[in-house]
Amino acid sequence: MSGMSPGRAMTFRSKLVLLTGVLIGGISAFIFLYFPGRAEERILRTVAAEARDISRVAAFSVAPALVFGDPTAGLELLKGADETTDVAYVVVADAKGKLFAAIHEDRARRARYRETSSEGGITADGSIHRTALPILYEGRRIGTLYAGLSLAPVRAEIAGMRRGIALASTLVFLLGLLVAILIGTFVTRPLNQMVETTKEIARGQWQRRAPVHSLDEVGELAGSFNTMLDALERSRNELEELNRNLEQRVDDRTSELEREVIERQNLEGQFRQAQKMEAVGRLAGGIAHDFNNLLTTILGYSHLILGQMEPDDPQRLDVEEIRKAGDRAATLTKQLLAFSRKQVIEPKVLEVNAIVANMEKMLCRLIGEDVQCVTELDSSAGHIKADLGQLEQVIVNIVVNARDAMPRRGVLTIRTGSADFDAAFVRQHVGAQPGRYASIVVSDTGTGMDHLTLLRIFEPFFTTKGPSKGTGLGMATVYGIVKQSEGYILVDSEPDKGTRVSLYFPKVAGEAPSAPAEVTPPVPRGSEVVLLVEDEDAVRSLVRGVLRSRGYTVLEAPNATEAVRISNEFTGVIDILLTDVIMPDVSGRELADQLCQARQEMRLLYMSGYTEDKVVHHGVMTSDVGFLQKPFTPERLLHKIREVLDRRHDAVAVEMR
Repeated sequence: MSGMSPGRAMTFRSKLVLLTGVLIGGISAFIFLYFPGRAEERILRTVAAEARDISRVAAFSVAPALVFGDPTAGLELLKGADETTDVAYVVVADAKGKLFAAIHEDRARRARYRETSSEGGITADGSIHRTALPILYEGRRIGTLYAGLSLAPVRAEIAGMRRGIALASTLVFLLGLLVAILIGTFVTRPLNQMVETTKEIARGQWQRRAPVHSLDEVGELAGSFNTMLDALERSRNELEELNRNLEQRVDDRTSELEREVIERQNLEGQFRQAQKMEAVGRLAGGIAHDFNNLLTTILGYSHLILGQMEPDDPQRLDVEEIRKAGDRAATLTKQLLAFSRKQVIEPKVLEVNAIVANMEKMLCRLIGEDVQCVTELDSSAGHIKADLGQLEQVIVNIVVNARDAMPRRGVLTIRTGSADFDAAFVRQHVGAQPGRYASIVVSDTGTGMDHLTLLRIFEPFFTTKGPSKGTGLGMATVYGIVKQSEGYILVDSEPDKGTRVSLYFPKVAGEAPSAPAEVTPPVPRGSEVVLLVEDEDAVRSLVRGVLRSRGYTVLEAPNATEAVRISNEFTGVIDILLTDVIMPDVSGRELADQLCQARQEMRLLYMSGYTEDKVVHHGVMTSDVGFLQKPFTPERLLHKIREVLDRRHDAVAVEMR
């Protein structure tokens, strides 16, 4: 080639050819040596990550089999990993290092799998990537999983890459020499400028462009080069924007899923608690019903004996103690019935602020001088429909608990207000219903409660107080009364940060009626005929004796079948049917419907410890039948009988729980 002979200075084109040859050769060599090495490094990292992922999946799958000591099941689970073509072996050893299950155990032994460290690595011959992963169950290590991925495909891929790069580099080198010889100095300057531009872009200066000096092919090349750079920069910017959007969407969706999981867990916990409270409530209601039959007999005969004793009778005090014990037991059954939502109630329209204001002085005396009592009444609280006595009991129970939580001074605050339960609130609180509510919030600065105590706060007979300091029915009673009034209750507390009990009752329109003065009439007498139906012998005997002692004629039956027979055989007028609501064969309501077909003039009076019958549906007062709550005294029985008999037509008041 001219310009390359000895003794003569190299021409510019020779220099260009030489320079081009060296440059292209160097670039080709660099590409041949550098990029395959980098590619190999990235591929090996990918293989390592894949090996870890396969190991985690296999360890998670085989853990149950390892726990139950079932090698056959473990081997079947490991066969799923064998479907991955690059897997050389998978071995599972138990906690003592004993082989549990394996696929391709011979390969594993040749690869010396037990020498695998926790970081993993490649065998000495470079053919297998080894991984060791502990298998955990409930926080303890129950075994180790050894996995090996074959690197043969990786090596083949890298070898092919090297051959392709070598071929491409050779072609580029030859083409570069040819181009350098042909165009020489015509493109030297523009190309140099483009090279410089390329270097600057490689350093991250994407705004750099090659200068265009002419409109010939070289100029067009420079212009096209710049156009390509513009397109690349736009694509790069769009890709970065897409990456940012994708990351943001992933973050948003991750946060949304986390919120959904937390919300679902909370709802599941509330649902389980509600089911538990319902089950305990049914048990409590059943116990109270049976216990009230016994108390009716005890209290009834106690009153009868006391009425026959002289004031100075030496045994009178003993009978008084029996009556007092019966009264205390009756109070406990009322609390159980309140918790189980089977207590008879008489709801009325009440003004929330008036209730709290009327109780303020009594509550202040109740908590003592060491505790400061603060009331904050909000005019928006409005009116609710509830049983006044039960609502006062709810507030007193909560205030007593607050007082006991503040043994060394503190502040008790009672606030009224209003709240709206929307769909979002209802979704997060099991048992809540959407609507407008009046609120009564009682908060204290006492010792507070931890989370485990909060979970059991409404359970009957659960108490954090010492022996003889509480029955454990206070908050259970509160829960039952609020639920029976179609309300909702929330309790928030933390240790050493006090407690806040929030009561919510549905708002109603109207004004609270004024309470009439109570008058206690004398015990009445009568001469009417009473058909008494009661399956409890002791209660039936007591009622029969009380009624006959006051002049009534009593026809008695232990069940509905006998009552129908007596009614059919008795030719006279039966003025009133006095029957238990719940009986083994036929309910009291069904018996009354059957007898009233032939005796339409007969009045009705039901009695029971509790009932879920339609006569006292959901504990709401009606006016078509009479109801007598057990336990009752002889005086209460006689007054109720007289009250029902003296009413006109069929207007019968009902005392409901």
